[in-house]
Amino acid sequence: MNEKFDTLKTVSEYMVKLINAIEKAVEYFQAGEDRKGCDLIFPITEGIQWMSDALMITKDIHKQDMGLKNMNEKLTEIVEALENGDFILIGDLFQYELTPILEDIQKNINKTIAS
Repeated sequence: MNEKFDTLKTVSEYMVKLINAIEKAVEYFQAGEDRKGCDLIFPITEGIQWMSDALMITKDIHKQDMGLKNMNEKLTEIVEALENGDFILIGDLFQYELTPILEDIQKNINKTIAS
């Protein structure tokens, strides 16, 4: 059980880095530096995958839907925007759709850790 709490703590700490990376990508896309923004997409998606896996492993202690389904829908929209080369949309999806979901997940994790 302690291992799972440690995992959640690690996820919570990692969320800060993940959200910062997304904010950096958004800045690049808004500045028209699409290549730099795109360079961050793969590490961001890998981080999200790792976080999702960690949340699945620990779901018995946080006992709630952490919004992963909603997040996956947004990721699908981001992939479609990528395929269309719509970097402004990618930035918007990251900023206005994905980041709030990640912030909610982080709050829920922190509540679980605190209880």
